[in-house]
Amino acid sequence: MSDVNNITQNTGNALHDAKAGKNLQQLKEQNTLSILRLIRERGPVTRQQLKIISGLSFTSCAAITKGLIEIGLVREIGQGSSLGGRKPLLLDLNQEFGFVIGMVISSSGITCGVFDLRMNERSIKKINGDFSGEKIITGICECAFDILDTCALSPEYIVGMAIGVAGIVDTERYSIVVSAQLKFREITNILSEVEDLLPFPVYLENNGNLMALAEKKLYYPEYSSLVYIIVDEGIGGGVIHNDEIMRGTLGYVGEFGHMSIERNGPLCFCGNKGCLEILGSVSTLVQNATFGLVSHRDSYIKKYIENDEVTMHSIIKAFHDGDKLATQLFEEEADVLYHAVIKAITANDPQVIILGGEIIQFGENLLKRIREKIENTIFGFELSERVIAFSSLPTHAEICGAGMYAIESFLENSIYKSILSQDRIDASSSNPV
Repeated sequence: MSDVNNITQNTGNALHDAKAGKNLQQLKEQNTLSILRLIRERGPVTRQQLKIISGLSFTSCAAITKGLIEIGLVREIGQGSSLGGRKPLLLDLNQEFGFVIGMVISSSGITCGVFDLRMNERSIKKINGDFSGEKIITGICECAFDILDTCALSPEYIVGMAIGVAGIVDTERYSIVVSAQLKFREITNILSEVEDLLPFPVYLENNGNLMALAEKKLYYPEYSSLVYIIVDEGIGGGVIHNDEIMRGTLGYVGEFGHMSIERNGPLCFCGNKGCLEILGSVSTLVQNATFGLVSHRDSYIKKYIENDEVTMHSIIKAFHDGDKLATQLFEEEADVLYHAVIKAITANDPQVIILGGEIIQFGENLLKRIREKIENTIFGFELSERVIAFSSLPTHAEICGAGMYAIESFLENSIYKSILSQDRIDASSSNPV
């Protein structure tokens, strides 16, 4: 019986030691990643500053930064100012340690960009054409290798590539579940084939999530929750909560375009009626303007028609000229987006709500009108406590978002593991950031 007790006790001790070892490893990983992000976001920075900001011990900070320097991801770039005594060394991210590719697939073609680890753009390239079906794999690889040739970069310098699509993405199965733009209405796994053809990690994500992540990381790092609503050919978005992308069970979080606001409204692609997308997308706005010209023959919109077609630019120019039809369209759009913002508030209660896409060409008048509508509801009580703004992302917002996702994935999945495996870092004496 004593032998059984000894075996049980030894087994229990082994399990406890294994659990303790796992917790210690996780703690090291968290601390390493936290220090790396602080250097990336606030660099140049000294080790003492990292200690103060992170709450880790100076010994832990020194050990972590030593490991990062040894593999070349962080570098010492000079001396900082001193309050007395020896001047401290400044640390900064080696932004050219590796590069990432951000790629977006749309109905008109495939666009990709190369960025360094600080999101400085190296090059942007687009391949026009229809890449539906099996053509999509060929198009992805062609665009990736073409832009590497343009930048004179070897694939070994690429630490990751993220692909963005407008549609429902199941990141667990690396699959596009459904996409109106790409005409996918069934689960389509593209990564399994792409990964066999490209010599670096590849990720797949929804466009809205990519842009929400980039907006948060680049312009609102101090906030932990953000909702991004994009209004272009369709309406979509992304949700960041507790600094993480929210996806839900099957990736449907952020599909604002398919929230219904008119019970008996027009039929949407998704099968529902009165969706935000079918009522307020840029495609719908242009279509409504075209039909509106039948009864508003003197509208200034006609003055700005391009190639015999109404465009978003036509509507915006006429709106700024005070055109009656364009103003009517503006009010209808403001009402749709007001409902979108309200739904974002009630569903997610974010600190920051961002509007992006072509629709922001209406300018600050659009934000002002949305705020006025919100102020007439109970949700306007603390409106000043919530940021509602236009996107600050550059022209190729989706590409920028994909690049940021690739960087974040690289930092989380690769670098800290390679450092810790060399057993150089002892951060177990302090709590994680």
